[in-house]
Amino acid sequence: MTGSRSWTDDEVKQSTLDHVHTQALWFPRIQEAAKQYATTLAAGDASAWHERRLAALLDHAVASVPAYRALGQEVRVAASPAQALACFPVVDREILVEQLVAHCSEPLDPTSANIAYTSGTSTGSPLKFVVNHEHLIETYGAAYARREQLGIELHSRTLRPCQEILQSWYEYTEPAHGFAHVAAFGLRNLSPDDRCELARRSARFAPQTLAALPSQLLEFAGLLEESGVRLPQVRLIQTYGEFLDPRVRRRLEGYFSAAVVDAYGLREVSTVAAQCTAGSHHVEVPRVRVEVVGPDDSPQPPGTSGEIVVTELVNRAMPFIRYRTGDVGSVTTQECPCGLDWPMLLIADARKDSGTLRLANGHMVALVNVVAVLRRFAVERFQVVQRTPRSSELRVWLMPDADAGELARIQRDLKQELGSPADTGIELVHTRDFLVGPGGKHRELVNES
Repeated sequence: MTGSRSWTDDEVKQSTLDHVHTQALWFPRIQEAAKQYATTLAAGDASAWHERRLAALLDHAVASVPAYRALGQEVRVAASPAQALACFPVVDREILVEQLVAHCSEPLDPTSANIAYTSGTSTGSPLKFVVNHEHLIETYGAAYARREQLGIELHSRTLRPCQEILQSWYEYTEPAHGFAHVAAFGLRNLSPDDRCELARRSARFAPQTLAALPSQLLEFAGLLEESGVRLPQVRLIQTYGEFLDPRVRRRLEGYFSAAVVDAYGLREVSTVAAQCTAGSHHVEVPRVRVEVVGPDDSPQPPGTSGEIVVTELVNRAMPFIRYRTGDVGSVTTQECPCGLDWPMLLIADARKDSGTLRLANGHMVALVNVVAVLRRFAVERFQVVQRTPRSSELRVWLMPDADAGELARIQRDLKQELGSPADTGIELVHTRDFLVGPGGKHRELVNES
């Protein structure tokens, strides 16, 4: 589903049914992919398999993808897959928007590939791209295997709360997630009584797992608190799609008395790194190669921070090779307590270009400067809304344990760092009312000017 327009409940439900039907048809292949993934997990070392897959992908790209054909000679004489990969340029979404056809394989079999879209939350407009069925099957298989590794049983109950695209309660069975009994709902335009009823219905559903964006789970925790409802059966919380602030993790784990397991990924390539039981984000070595590059796009050594660039190894319909994520992080090969020797990805809490805010005095300030101030305080969520070219709202919602003086202290530090409210045009507002992107993701900066 695209993020370019609003969807009716009937359209959302029909799309979900289509996905479920496809998962059921593919289930024998999904199981095989899950077994292969689980075997690789058990063995630990997937580097040889990874290198073979990378070499095969790059050979396919120079043979079948118009944008890469000119690189054929360089790739063929490269001494290793890593050297061959270095011959390819780093690409971003703007290049793929302009050169979509040139980055698709020729010939492209429409019976074995799907068109998909990003939500457009980070960039303002969705990216259209193509994925082959093998990519989708492996993605489902990896998710299936990870659920088993985390101890999630077959036929468990999973709740996906506060979904922006839904207006009502919806239940279905998801084959690719262990035939989980899934319930999902949205909160748009609901009365207080209706909100309370959804909280009570969530308790009656008795979910064992919660799965949603961190911002959606924070909203759900607030809904349960205002309704006086608890969910004692929850054993695991799965987060994805947004940066998981350590304080948000503690808030969710404390409120639900359950462990939080996060996954970092992109819609274009699916999961890039998934958390283990020890809390480390391990790169999905069987499916993905991760590089960290500097300002000149040169690869950085382990432990050095830079922009995260990914290569997905399975999708031959439209290979994503050295694709910019816009996120900042580093890769480490240090030993993890979980025993898995796949590299670990350390993700920073800000994108490479997180945006800028115009102040009342005409100065521009990077959003990261505002974030740096808020990180000092018990802020659960925040959002900056640029109302006019000279005025903005800083919306914050405090953690439950924040005292009455916290807002005043935030105002004090903002003044010290950025200037007085008269100079900045920033109005500090304590509210739970936040604007979301087309895909339901929380946005830290919204420009309405």
